[in-house]
Amino acid sequence: MDIYLNQKTHKTLCQLLDIEYQPIEFEPITCESNDYSSSRPGDKNGMFGLTGENCPNYGKKHSESRKNNISRALKGYKKSEEHLRKMGESHAKTYLITYPDGTEKIIKGLQRFCKENNLTNTLMNHVANGKQHHHKGFKCKYL
Repeated sequence: MDIYLNQKTHKTLCQLLDIEYQPIEFEPITCESNDYSSSRPGDKNGMFGLTGENCPNYGKKHSESRKNNISRALKGYKKSEEHLRKMGESHAKTYLITYPDGTEKIIKGLQRFCKENNLTNTLMNHVANGKQHHHKGFKCKYL
């Protein structure tokens, strides 16, 4: 069994065991393939694929000071236009739109559709949620 010590713990152990302390030169510890280093990309990272209950941080919560540190670090971070577009596309829901003339179309992303057709996004959401029957003749429901 390998035991890794630094100078301080080596000295403490010598005192506890009542052994004469003699400084020894330690070899630097290198990263093993199963470590959790964040400097390794993709599947070479030890944390790759560890999600849910397999993740070491599963069920743990950040302390308030840690949350504040994360918040401070992210303040002022500006997302690029491309990043915002990709986020919008990934979060967009799919809808079945019925036009006033009765034609139907499947769309992804209600907000853009509303801008293109001079509709109010909020009111179309009311139609999709069943709070309203139509908006300017348009009907909408989630798929």
